Amino acid sequence: MRYSLLRLLLVEREIPTMLAEMRKGRPEDSREEYLRKVFAEEFQFEARRSPYRYVYIDQVGSVLLGRVGRKKLETVNLPPEKAFEEEDQPRWHAANFLLDVSHHEDGQKIAFEGIHKLGNPLTIVRGMAEHINSKNPEAKWEMTANTITDAQEFWDAVDKHRGKITEMELSFVAPNLLGGHDKIRESLKTLHEENNMQTTDIKLRNSEGKLEPDSKDVREGLIFIGRGGGGAKLKVGPKVIYNSKERAKKESVEDEENFPLIEKNRSRWSNLIEKLFGDS
Repeated sequence: MRYSLLRLLLVEREIPTMLAEMRKGRPEDSREEYLRKVFAEEFQFEARRSPYRYVYIDQVGSVLLGRVGRKKLETVNLPPEKAFEEEDQPRWHAANFLLDVSHHEDGQKIAFEGIHKLGNPLTIVRGMAEHINSKNPEAKWEMTANTITDAQEFWDAVDKHRGKITEMELSFVAPNLLGGHDKIRESLKTLHEENNMQTTDIKLRNSEGKLEPDSKDVREGLIFIGRGGGGAKLKVGPKVIYNSKERAKKESVEDEENFPLIEKNRSRWSNLIEKLFGDS
């Protein structure tokens, strides 16, 4: 099994004055408390107009365990007495979903099992986030997700296409639990505090293909993005030569079986968590 690694980001919402007054004195959920609450129940959601279902299983330490499933029609052959006639029948496909909700530098990380028939993990998790956001309009937190990536893949694409690159796009989410005090993080913090920014995009273009992505600021930004704090894209003309959304880091796990029932497989879940999250 291969797992895509994603970062779930929670940005503090601007609360309307009237609502803030009504909530005054009430305890506010921390990021960790909010995640435990919203992912501890079953729900249905859509990703790119396809219906999915999330099922909560249990929690081991700071890691929430769940499964995400999708029903698809598949063509199957009927028995010999039916002359092996083809028929479309619904089939469920599901993947393991593990979320570390803990409050530390590498917290709020998702490991999503790669099941081809289920779809792109980032697309699915963003669909989950949109559903949770819409169902909790009064919540303190706005949720989104990004891939965790290897910045070297970005620079490999730069080297391969140097002298042809026409566009670079970098996107950033307001600072989360990503640690550090570099210039990128401080700039995002200022924009968030002074302008209520949740995300920001930077596009650089050179129609002649002479765009030079390499600079100190871009390198700092790629470190932030690589940890799940945003996204990056490179183009040569209309062709996308690098897109971080499609380059999530992956972890391989030898166990080929699914094990959704925690009470029967607690040790295997614990082993999986150790492999994917270390000491979480």
